[in-house]
Amino acid sequence: MKQGCAFRRNCSDEELDADQNRTDSSTVCVHMGLILSVRADSVRSIRNASKRLLGCFALHVVWHHRCVRRTIFFVTWAWKWSWVAHLMHRSVVHGVWAGNLQSDFKNEGNSGVDLPIIFVIRQTYLTLSVRSLTQRQRGTSSLEVLVHDEKTQDTHLSYVFKLDQPWVPRGKYGYGAGELQLEAGGTILRGVYWTDSPTHGTLRLKHVSTDVEGISCFEDAEQKFPGIWKARSP
Repeated sequence: MKQGCAFRRNCSDEELDADQNRTDSSTVCVHMGLILSVRADSVRSIRNASKRLLGCFALHVVWHHRCVRRTIFFVTWAWKWSWVAHLMHRSVVHGVWAGNLQSDFKNEGNSGVDLPIIFVIRQTYLTLSVRSLTQRQRGTSSLEVLVHDEKTQDTHLSYVFKLDQPWVPRGKYGYGAGELQLEAGGTILRGVYWTDSPTHGTLRLKHVSTDVEGISCFEDAEQKFPGIWKARSP
């Protein structure tokens, strides 16, 4: 009887241990499930947060890109619209100009020189460049300033330039400066220039077009604008 009681006690202890093991296993499974669930939720949260972050970044890039494009559009083109330029008190000299150069340069006993000349002025809101073109010489500005005098309401274009003769063998180089006044509602440029030759003279130019693309020499302008000398000032 004692052995039977001992056996039943042992069986009961083993059953209790088994039940405890099953309980522990169930608890472990529940804990693991909770951990995995929490981890899954965390992963989903991280993914959602990442998506939201990427979305915000994409919106920022798009907005920044649009702002940059708008700024470039304004600086390059929009500010030249007449009403915008007037509102901002900015003078527009961008374009192709054709006219006459009269110089005191003595050539083979002549008293002076009178020849056709073309100016190609490239202007944005922030930059300005002046290029002068004749059949033998080309001038390229290295310093430019466009000033509007509030007292007199005159607008002056002053520039320093370098002269070269790229189409003449052993062509000479020189330097000079010019000052032109904008007249006739922004359609005429008139003024004087000096070179280190030393020579000096006068310039009178009339606005031809705002299209300055593809012009690097005198002949380019003549081909692009066949009627350019109809606009030439007398």
